[in-house]
Amino acid sequence: MDSIFLGFPNWWGTYPQIVATFLADQEWKNKVIYPFCTHEGSAFGSSIQDLQVACSGAEIKTGLAVRGSKVDRSETAVKNWLLTYSN
Repeated sequence: MDSIFLGFPNWWGTYPQIVATFLADQEWKNKVIYPFCTHEGSAFGSSIQDLQVACSGAEIKTGLAVRGSKVDRSETAVKNWLLTYSN
């Protein structure tokens, strides 16, 4: 299985249209997606549900949502999130 780390800003409750365009152009069967985003209060919003629809056939792992205004203090959260997936 291929692993994809998919990062995006959460705009108006989901990922931006440019990300949607990228997702539509890919084959998602047998892929694992690790989503992460920045936001200003809505975390992932409907992004995870939208990813499940757009990326049919992919396994979508638990993601990491970081408040944009606190991204400069997110190193520990990022490390801990990555450690949950290390072997």
